[in-house]
Amino acid sequence: SKIFKSNFMVPTHETARNSIILLDAVLENRFIILCGPPGCGKSMLIHNIKALLLSWDILTIHFSSTTTSDDLLRYILQSCEYKKGAHGQMLCPKNGKNLIIFCDELNLSQQDEYGTQS
Repeated sequence: SKIFKSNFMVPTHETARNSIILLDAVLENRFIILCGPPGCGKSMLIHNIKALLLSWDILTIHFSSTTTSDDLLRYILQSCEYKKGAHGQMLCPKNGKNLIIFCDELNLSQQDEYGTQS
């Protein structure tokens, strides 16, 4: 039989270890930055653990040299909604699910005149 899914991952010791580390961090609500050269499997790793997190959604934002902070906010607002909390309004994922925001190619966004990424 043929495999056509582009997100198929062959489990190895390294991919299993990285999946466990990432899954633990996600379940502990920690922020993570995955660094590595193009094609090393960062995106595949994120989407692989999604299969284990049925009550979670993943918002993938593909950055480019033209991505702005307004674009980022617009993408987030598509998956979130404002709710009132004890400390005022806050953004919460829609449908009562947890949300992983995966920023792909974050290094490609343009810098503004202050040297920060707009």
